[in-house]
Amino acid sequence: MEAATAWGTVRLDGDEVLEVLDDILDRQVPFSVGRQAFRTRLHRSIAQRLEARRGDAAPDAADLEADLRRNRPFQTALWRMWPTLSAPALVRRLLTNRNFVRASAEGIFEGDERRQLERRAARKLDDESWTVAELVLVDEAEAAIGGPPRAYGHVVVDEAQDLSAMEFRVLARRCPSRSMTVLGDLAQATAPGAQRSWDEVLAHLGSPATAELTELDLGYRVPAPILDFANRLLPVAAPGLTPDRSVREVGVPPTVLAVPSADLVGHVTRVAAERAARWPSVGVIVPDGLYGAVGSHLDGTTAAGGLTGTTLLHPAEAKGLEFDSVVVAEPSLVAGDTAAGARLLYIALTRAVQDLTVVHAEPLPTALASPAA
Repeated sequence: MEAATAWGTVRLDGDEVLEVLDDILDRQVPFSVGRQAFRTRLHRSIAQRLEARRGDAAPDAADLEADLRRNRPFQTALWRMWPTLSAPALVRRLLTNRNFVRASAEGIFEGDERRQLERRAARKLDDESWTVAELVLVDEAEAAIGGPPRAYGHVVVDEAQDLSAMEFRVLARRCPSRSMTVLGDLAQATAPGAQRSWDEVLAHLGSPATAELTELDLGYRVPAPILDFANRLLPVAAPGLTPDRSVREVGVPPTVLAVPSADLVGHVTRVAAERAARWPSVGVIVPDGLYGAVGSHLDGTTAAGGLTGTTLLHPAEAKGLEFDSVVVAEPSLVAGDTAAGARLLYIALTRAVQDLTVVHAEPLPTALASPAA
């Protein structure tokens, strides 16, 4: 390649340029750092040739740098060899270009999986509507292009069971010392990509040598009779997990009501009204298929002057909340036949801090139908 300067034209051999390129790539520095180093090395080669040719008449570094930056053909050639790149543009290209997805995913994802990665691009980059899962890819790309983000001395993470592997990488980049407090309950892991073991979490954080795993099995919020009832689900929801114990050993055992299917919605509403007359806060947790019908009945009861302090929830909405009294409708429809469903039901059953009622027409999940061993 040739660089025409105010002090003469300098020719750089292709092998020399490739050697510089390979040397910088071998260092595995961030993309933008490598790009600047590549340009600096080529500028220095040009300066050395002009100095050898012109001696004292050679330009100083600042003048040559300004001259080269005004040289559009030379700058275009540099850009083609090592272009500028933004993280959103890179992720957009990765997820919207079928050929790029195929090349990038070779040996990692199968054909059907690759097709699920593909998304339609918005008309402009600024108009892209990123999901949370895609935003962590953008964050990863930012680190690869521009280097590590701002670091923190200590990081505290709650609800860690619901973070994906990529989300843990986001945290790890911001805490190189791995001075972290990571808290979570695997029995409440419901998010896509949620964690199944703490060993996996430590691996996502780089397997720090100083990591210490402490199992917290003593709770203070849920009374023991309710917690023991919910713990029956753990062999399905989180096999191998040690059941929690409650410091609140005294409490009212859960009420389990079997009702005719034709009267299920009405019975849930009546129980909710009874509990609302006694307790300041009541949570009514129902599966998606019953949400509309139960909601209509509750609205009618509220309009008649009842159910103050009552909240209707999908099971997934109940995470992190607590109520004096909780009514769970049709637990078998919440749990289904999956571990993820069992975890949702576990969450629903452990929202009560005083009183729990289970109303069902379908048979109870097997784990709840018989006392735990």
